[in-house]
Amino acid sequence: GKVSVSVKPVDQTVEITVADTGIGLSPEEVDHVFDRYYRSSHPRGGSGLGLSISRELVRLHGGDISVTSEKGKGSTFVVTLPSDCEDLTALARQDS
Repeated sequence: GKVSVSVKPVDQTVEITVADTGIGLSPEEVDHVFDRYYRSSHPRGGSGLGLSISRELVRLHGGDISVTSEKGKGSTFVVTLPSDCEDLTALARQDS
């Protein structure tokens, strides 16, 4: 699969999107993906802490993280953080 990352200004925030074309998640997995110690049924390593810690760090910075996914088609995670940058356009240009 492929992974793409984009950054763009949205109002007074910055939106970071990470999308992949991997195996995707079922609706049940999406409901629990940010739960501490949750591990999907896919046979991979991991402690089930990564996304829970990511969510907490994003929230501590006043932001939000969400996921959309479709089994067999991939997942998209969106992190939205408040921005104190005066020129987010330059940041977005660096991303492209």
